[in-house]
Amino acid sequence: MPVSVVPSLTFEVPLDPATFGPGSFRLASGELVPGGTASYSVVDRTIAFTPGVNLRARLAYAAQLEGGVRGIDGSAPVEPVEVVFVTGSDDLGRLPSPPDPGFDEDVLPLVASRCATCHGAERPAGGLPLATAEDLLETVSRASGEWIGWTIVVAGSPERSYLLYKVTDAPGLVGRRMPPEAPLMRDEAATLERWIVLGARR
Repeated sequence: MPVSVVPSLTFEVPLDPATFGPGSFRLASGELVPGGTASYSVVDRTIAFTPGVNLRARLAYAAQLEGGVRGIDGSAPVEPVEVVFVTGSDDLGRLPSPPDPGFDEDVLPLVASRCATCHGAERPAGGLPLATAEDLLETVSRASGEWIGWTIVVAGSPERSYLLYKVTDAPGLVGRRMPPEAPLMRDEAATLERWIVLGARR
């Protein structure tokens, strides 16, 4: 593995946000525990650990999933999850982060073109209008009528935002994945996820 590696784990189902946090995915080489940040993507169903610096060359590391992590459907790994790898000396660099989406340039046109047909101003499906910027911004902190106790959009917390589960076909959905005829592509869902990470604001 290159010393610039970002270890990750991908799951078959979305994770239950109540069961994971910053320490849920750890990286260590014996007593050496590199600093870094663990992040989770609802869209990709992936936890990634980004070390603060490149890892040491020619050293074995173990990436471990904390035992309490569960899927949103209650499922859990049958055995402890540990991935062991050895770094080489190559530094391939890390992929640059995609540019942050703009609300007026990216997010609103996406929702208007993919959602507003059914969630228009007049008689919106499910009582959820998504035709205007104001409609979309009002989803922040609005309770979901389908998953009790959930919120449609939680600013800064995509893993707690029901909207992302609805557009990515999570287990236990009430009704169908949205939009029903032509589901969002991965990059479209990722645009919504990044907007929520950034605070779900205009």
